Amino acid sequence: MKKKILVIDVGGTHVKLMISRAEKRKFDSGLTMTPREMVTQMQPLLEDWSFAAVSVGFPSPVRAGRILSDPKHLGRGWVGFDFEKALGKPVRIINDAAMQALGSYHGRRMLFLGLGTGLGSALVWNNYVLPLELGICLTATAISLKIISANRAWRGSAKKFGSATLITRSYN
Repeated sequence: MKKKILVIDVGGTHVKLMISRAEKRKFDSGLTMTPREMVTQMQPLLEDWSFAAVSVGFPSPVRAGRILSDPKHLGRGWVGFDFEKALGKPVRIINDAAMQALGSYHGRRMLFLGLGTGLGSALVWNNYVLPLELGICLTATAISLKIISANRAWRGSAKKFGSATLITRSYN
C-alpha cells in the first residue's frame, strides 16, 4: 500500500489541506496567522486522516527545505519553525509556486505563473523545478521606478529603464 502524504498549501487568504484529489479541506489564514496558529487550526481537520509525511508549499523563498523570510501577507515566526516537531511527521517544505508547478507538470518544459495573493513562478523541466520568485523582482523594479520618477534630477534616467517600465505597468 502506498504511503499517504498530507499536502499543505499555505496562502495569504487560505490554508488548503489535501490527502487525495477527493479529500480536501481549508481554513482562513491572513496577516496575523503564525505557524503555531496554523498548526492549531489544522489539528481538528486532520483527526480522521492518516498520513505518513507532510509536504508544505510556502509563499516565500525556500532553500534546502528552509523558509528564508516571513511572507508579507502572514504573521511572523515562520523562519526556523520546526514543522516536524509540531506535526509529528517528516516534513518537506518547498516554495508554493514550485509545488503548484509540479502538480501541473506533464513533461517537457513548463513555465508556471501563479496568480493568487501574490505572483508565484517556477520553471519545470526534466524532473527539475526552479522557483523563480518573479514577484520579488517586479516589486523591486516598481519601487525603483517610482523613486526615479519622484526625483526630478533622475527623470531623464527613467528612459533607460523602458523595458522595466513596461513590465511594471503590466504588473501594476
